[in-house]
Amino acid sequence: MSFDSKSSSSKTVCAALTLGKLGNITHKGWLYRYSGGSFLKGWKRRFFAISDERMYVFKENYHDSLHYDVIDLTTFRQVQQISTPRKTKYGFLLRSLRRPSVFDEPTGEMPESFEVELYADTEYSLNEWMSAISKVFVTMDLRTIQSTPLSSFDALVHRAGLLQPRVGGSILNRMDKHRATAAMDHLQSSSTLVSGSPDGVALTHLNGLGA
Repeated sequence: MSFDSKSSSSKTVCAALTLGKLGNITHKGWLYRYSGGSFLKGWKRRFFAISDERMYVFKENYHDSLHYDVIDLTTFRQVQQISTPRKTKYGFLLRSLRRPSVFDEPTGEMPESFEVELYADTEYSLNEWMSAISKVFVTMDLRTIQSTPLSSFDALVHRAGLLQPRVGGSILNRMDKHRATAAMDHLQSSSTLVSGSPDGVALTHLNGLGA
């Protein structure tokens, strides 16, 4: 597993921006990131800011600090906590790979994979960062759904039909079946059909109650 992505697919080039000029910031704070340069290799504490599906990297958190790197979040689809951290106990990983969905065009080629490993100082900070990045991914997925042409609906349904269903059906279906079975058992055990009424009308009496 790499410490940091070196692929051009995970980064983007944009005009120089200062932290104060960066608009629509949804989250910001300090993180540790591995620097693999020729000099002073190791984990560096940097200030990150999420804006417009990008993570801007600054050396300081001053208003006039100029960003020196950008991580394009649109090239990633997964964020997860690191089970065997290297810097602090509160690390998370950005990964480009995700499980196939009905919105993925079928292809026999393996997509390029790359990842970025980052660390927070506290558990609270870790959860805040993972939540903020997850919201970016949700926004991206919603935009994909909304931009899907109606003519592609049949193809989506076809691909969805090719997915293997979960054994026993979905949890909602299983709950409905359980409630229906329980209701039938209750009716059979708690009611008695009386067919000998004088008027020829069937009467129902609950067990334990008088006629």
